[in-house]
Amino acid sequence: MRLPDMLNIAINAGDSVDIDYALTNSDGSSMDLTGASAKWGISPDGTASSATLTKTVGDGISITDAASGALTVSIDAGEIPAGHHWYELEVVLSDASSHTMARGYLHATSTIYAS
Repeated sequence: MRLPDMLNIAINAGDSVDIDYALTNSDGSSMDLTGASAKWGISPDGTASSATLTKTVGDGISITDAASGALTVSIDAGEIPAGHHWYELEVVLSDASSHTMARGYLHATSTIYAS
């Protein structure tokens, strides 16, 4: 079993941001994302029921290189308000196995010109 990476993210609220991931299996090899789905979301308390933003493949998530496990989560300007949030990235592979690949704390800093 592979434990999810705990990775904290800091952004400026109001900015457009791309978050790139290179996903790997527990043995360190690239995770094959061919036929996979993915979802990424933020929540003030880390629960799905209170998610304030959710991204999926084709709606904010792009699998950029399936064979090498590469995907990008694109955040549009103004989608994440200033403050503290929990985030999580979950991938469901073509064999229907579900994997939480990354989670952590996302801090969006208020800026002078934030949308």
